[in-house]
Amino acid sequence: MQGMLERLERCSDCLKFKLYCKALKFEPKACLKFNAYTLLKPKKITNLFIAEAPPPTEPKYFYNTDIPAGTLRRGLFKELGIGDLTIKGIETFCEENFLTDTIKCRLNKGQLGEVPIEIIRNCVTRFLREEIECIKPKNIVLLGDTARRGLGQLEEFGELNQLRVKKDCGKILTIGNYRIILYTYPSARNTNITRDYPLSRIL
Repeated sequence: MQGMLERLERCSDCLKFKLYCKALKFEPKACLKFNAYTLLKPKKITNLFIAEAPPPTEPKYFYNTDIPAGTLRRGLFKELGIGDLTIKGIETFCEENFLTDTIKCRLNKGQLGEVPIEIIRNCVTRFLREEIECIKPKNIVLLGDTARRGLGQLEEFGELNQLRVKKDCGKILTIGNYRIILYTYPSARNTNITRDYPLSRIL
């Protein structure tokens, strides 16, 4: 894992995608700036949650507890029954869970519309694959379609390319040693979808 983090800190590989790179902020990587991986307990994680990317605006980030909790932390903690949105809630969450991003750089999705598959594939093959192999979770929960598209870039998870998280929210697949759960982004606007598939029951 340490080698992966060192490569991640230096990474600006997506500069090669000239049409898209202006929508990415390469430094600092939010997960490193806010020390997300110091909370990770490899091989003790039951649920690995995979989101899209850190928010485009500094200093918003799932693991930044110096500012009020954002949409993702509020929505996910509500689904999991974690009432404390402060650092104590993060510590409770990280006892058996970890959240990572498909794309490690901050991403201004508004400049792109749908996230280009080239960026997704680049990040997944360079970093996410190694994260999964190191963490060895029981469950992988895909929070949104970018996460589904990302994992689907790895050959062993290719069947995910036939699905969509909103249409297939709550669907569970067993692939290899992993239980894959498709779930939409846990925000208020998606409540009409998630209310029929309480995440706490699925897990």
